Amino acid sequence: MYLVPVVLNENRTATFVLDTGANHTMVTPDLVRRAGLESAYPGVKSKARMATGQEVEVSWTRLKSIAVGLARIDNINVSVYAFDLWDRDVNPPTTVDGILGADFLWRFTMTVNPKAGTLTLQLDDLPVKR
Repeated sequence: MYLVPVVLNENRTATFVLDTGANHTMVTPDLVRRAGLESAYPGVKSKARMATGQEVEVSWTRLKSIAVGLARIDNINVSVYAFDLWDRDVNPPTTVDGILGADFLWRFTMTVNPKAGTLTLQLDDLPVKR
């Protein structure tokens, strides 16, 4: 599991799991509350399929921005779902606030170096490291 520090709306830090298999970026309802976000489509729910194959109902919120280092996307809809992920390998265990999915990642050339513990996102020949 690769944990990535992200910044939402230029001021809210969070910890996301890097998930190249997830179509959409997802955040927890707890993060939505802490960040003071509102529903992008009040009352609207849609179906999402989790990696386990389980189909769940999600709502949506809109972020003004999401950034990983200097790599940034503005005005992005993200799904909201209550999942419980922890990185128990660090001390103290870290709560995961979201999943960084393909809707963010596909806009960059991505290189993960597990030995160095780095993620490089490159846009227009300008490398951006976390």
